[in-house]
Amino acid sequence: APWKRRIERGGWVHSLNVIDGAKEALDEFRSKGMRIHPVTKPMLVDRWMFERSLWLIEKLNVPFDDHHHTASKFMVRGDADERVILVEDNHKNLEAYHAHNPNATLILFDQPWNAIYDSKIWTRAKSWVDVKTIMNA
Repeated sequence: APWKRRIERGGWVHSLNVIDGAKEALDEFRSKGMRIHPVTKPMLVDRWMFERSLWLIEKLNVPFDDHHHTASKFMVRGDADERVILVEDNHKNLEAYHAHNPNATLILFDQPWNAIYDSKIWTRAKSWVDVKTIMNA
């Protein structure tokens, strides 16, 4: 597939833009003592995980040891005494996370592919300002 060849040539992941306000929000959360652990589903193509990790380090200042590459996002949990928050753009991942972690705060980050989905288990955020508001509630 053409998209797969583009990724395997390298540089495609690094060219992805950071969503407006994401870096600033993550920096603010870290300044409040929150631990940030991105959980990203790996694409089964050469270079994806390596480039995704570099992207997280360079664009969002997330240390390498805090990255999690798995399709089973529900397996990544916080400590028992921590509030766990999952910001996600795939409603199916939120449903799976809720089934295994019912006390987590779930945020569906608004994207064109998830616009038709709604649920009582998550709150929709249209921006990182919304994410911050939900997290401070």
